Amino acid sequence: KNTPASQPIGIYWYWIGGNMSQEGVIKDLEAMKANGLVGTDICCMDDQWALKGLAYYMAAKAHLNWTRTDYDGLLADYCRAGFGAASDAVAGYFAALERMTDRASEIGGKEKGLLAALDDRELADILNRAADLAEGDVQASARVAFLRIGLDCLAWQRRLQPLWLGKSSELAVQQEALGMLKEGILGCDFQKLV
Repeated sequence: KNTPASQPIGIYWYWIGGNMSQEGVIKDLEAMKANGLVGTDICCMDDQWALKGLAYYMAAKAHLNWTRTDYDGLLADYCRAGFGAASDAVAGYFAALERMTDRASEIGGKEKGLLAALDDRELADILNRAADLAEGDVQASARVAFLRIGLDCLAWQRRLQPLWLGKSSELAVQQEALGMLKEGILGCDFQKLV
């Protein structure tokens, strides 16, 4: 129906699958704001939650981006504020994720495309450099450690993919999945993440 111009407009915005671009979040929100949108309720239907901190930050900043700071400026602000001396390395990590996510979109197939496009070794190398640079800064080190959880989840997904795709019903694979779940829940020191 016809919404009066004086009526604020908001949307429920689903982020489905791993093929989401942080830079795309900024562009989408700028386009929405240019067309009268005043707010969103974001729901990320993606299990790569440890890789999405920047996307949530970007969405929040873009909603209130009165100075029209561009993506690179917002990224630099996020990395500088959260990662100190490791900010350049972490910005490189997010740039690599962005490049790999774009590749996943080209491959297609949601989970399959994302798993094929993400290069665990490259991402781990970048985070190792970031951890070295953050050494001595307790908060920055904890944040880099949190980013590593995304890589741990990625490793789990790779190991469990045969079950998801129905290519294995072997008891050994199912037992490994249960063991991984127990390891992840019982082996995580949640206090280090706070």
